[in-house]
Amino acid sequence: MIILPPCGVTHGPHPKAFAAGAKHTRTETDEVAVMIDTRRPLNVAELPEGVENIEYVNSWLLKE
Repeated sequence: MIILPPCGVTHGPHPKAFAAGAKHTRTETDEVAVMIDTRRPLNVAELPEGVENIEYVNSWLLKE
């Protein structure tokens, strides 16, 4: 998955989601994260149909 947050906009889990995740007993995950910082803005090409996960924004919502 790739995310492209606008310049100056913080990203990451909401504090309540972070606190809820801290309750899990896992000590590690099988994930790799790569961050790329650029000096100049990136240009994003138009995405083909079905590539964008339009529900991603809702993945940060707490599910009670």
